Amino acid sequence: MPSRTIYRIALALLAITAPPPALPQTKPTQQQQLEERIKKLETRADLAERNATNVQAENDRIKLIQAHYESYYEKEHTTQMWTTGILIAMLTLALGSAGLFTYRGFEQQIKSELAVTSAKLTGTFGQMLAHELKELRDSNYKQVQELETKFQSKIETSAERIEQLSQYQFQFAQGLAFYADENWSKSIATFRRAAQTYMTGKPTNLISEEKGTTALRNLLLAVRRQAKTDEEKGKKVAEELGTELFKSLKHEVAQLALKFPWVAEGLKSQK
Repeated sequence: MPSRTIYRIALALLAITAPPPALPQTKPTQQQQLEERIKKLETRADLAERNATNVQAENDRIKLIQAHYESYYEKEHTTQMWTTGILIAMLTLALGSAGLFTYRGFEQQIKSELAVTSAKLTGTFGQMLAHELKELRDSNYKQVQELETKFQSKIETSAERIEQLSQYQFQFAQGLAFYADENWSKSIATFRRAAQTYMTGKPTNLISEEKGTTALRNLLLAVRRQAKTDEEKGKKVAEELGTELFKSLKHEVAQLALKFPWVAEGLKSQK
C-alpha cells in the first residue's frame, strides 16, 4: 500500500540521519545496529498501519451500522406514522359512527318523547277545550236565558204600559163623550177609571202629571154638574175629595185647589 511505503521511506531517512547511540564496552557493528533499528521501525510502522487500518475499518463499520439504523428507524418511523394515521382514521370513523348512532338514538328518543308529550298535550288541550266549550255554552245559555227573561220582562212591561196608556186614553175620551152628552154618571165613572189608571202608572211616569190632573178636574166637574143645587155641589165635591183616589193624589189635588176655589172649599169642609 502507498502509505506503508511512505512510512518505510520515512523510517529509513530517520535511521540514516539519526545520531548513533552510545556504544557499550562490547559494541555491535554499525551495520547490525542499523538493521536492528530498521526492524524496530518497520515493526512500529506495521503496528501503526494496522491500527490505522483497524480505525478506518471501525469507522466504516460504525458508519454502516449508523446508516443501517437510520434506514431502520426511518422505515419504522414511516411505518409508525402510517399505523398511527390508520389508527386515528379508524378511531375517527369509530367515534363518528358512534356519534352518528348516538345522535340518531338521541334524536329518536327526542322524537319519541315529543310524540308522547304531544299526545298528552293534545289530550289535555282537548279536555280543556271541551271543558271550556261546555262552560262557554252553559254561560251563553245562561246569558241567553237572562236576556230572554229581561227582554220578556221588558216586553211585558212595555205591553202593560201600552195597555195602561191605551186604557187611559180610551177612558178619558169616553168620559169626554159622556160629558158632552150630559150623561154625568157615566162620565164620572169613566173619568174615575182614567184617574185610577193614571195613579197606577204614576211610579213609572207612564202618564204625565198634567194629564192625570186633567182627569181629576173633569171628574170633579162632572160631579158638580150632576148636583142640582150649590149646597149639593159642595157636598158632592167634598165626598169625592174624601175618597182613597183623591187622598192618594194629594199633589194633584193641591194644584186643583190653587186653580179652583170650590176645590179648596171642599177640602176645608172635610176638616
